[in-house]
Amino acid sequence: MLKKKANFIEELLKFMGDCLNESTLNHGNGKSNAARCIPQYFFENFEEEFKEVAQNNIFFLTKGQQKMEPSQVEAMLHESKIGKSNARVLFRHLNQFFGKSLFASEKV
Repeated sequence: MLKKKANFIEELLKFMGDCLNESTLNHGNGKSNAARCIPQYFFENFEEEFKEVAQNNIFFLTKGQQKMEPSQVEAMLHESKIGKSNARVLFRHLNQFFGKSLFASEKV
């Protein structure tokens, strides 16, 4: 990847940011808005390539807080022969790694 001090992407973001700053609706957040526009463009126009890069960089493409249903969690744990205490340890480690829970709570 490009690692130069003034690389093309940085210059592009600066240019787009300056253009967006001229708009009265952006209130000086042009570079930040430009940084959002670029990945959105790639996602819309090069979806497979975007997903591949995102997946290679461990980026999750989920909308909202999608969690595994309690019945699915129970079936998975039963099939794997993982008990309740070991499941809690597993979920704790997964939560720490991903930064959020991927499973519905056992509390109803």
